[in-house]
Amino acid sequence: MWLFPRRIRFRSFASALWENFSPVIVSRSVMDKAGLFQSIGLSEQKAQETLKNDALSKRLESIITLVKEKSTDAVGKPTGVLMYSLASSNIKDESQIKFVSNYIANKKLASAIQLTAAVDFMKANPVLPVDVAAFEKNCGIGVNITPDQIENCVVELIKKHKEELLKKRYKFNVGIIMGEFKCSKAGKY
Repeated sequence: MWLFPRRIRFRSFASALWENFSPVIVSRSVMDKAGLFQSIGLSEQKAQETLKNDALSKRLESIITLVKEKSTDAVGKPTGVLMYSLASSNIKDESQIKFVSNYIANKKLASAIQLTAAVDFMKANPVLPVDVAAFEKNCGIGVNITPDQIENCVVELIKKHKEELLKKRYKFNVGIIMGEFKCSKAGKY
């Protein structure tokens, strides 16, 4: 007869523990965040690693929310990579993150080079409001480089170093040409 009341107590304790602890809700929330991170193109492993870092996961979640609010298009992998890079950058101010996120959402920042230029600009100019014209000029927003312009730039650089190329042949340091190309307007963005 003494076993019956213990079973009732055990059941009531277990049910009380289940109602108060609710591990299903916790794991569902983690699963939702992992699904959200995977929806922007992160692999399952990268999403799980991101979830381990609370600060990074919160920042990435807020950036995804901002971009999805501003953009009607589905977020593709290139945009997802930009959002992840922004979340893991050194920008700490929320208003600056929102500013850069708007440019990502509007597809004005479309490459990692442009995002790096944006982050560098924000670090160098932390005072708000942001000078939009200087920001856009620094990041190459609105600059469209065609394949013909790239080809013409490379041809000019090869012509410039033609004598040295023929003289040194295979021992020529190609990094010289690559460096000059990256400094040119065609190679920067």
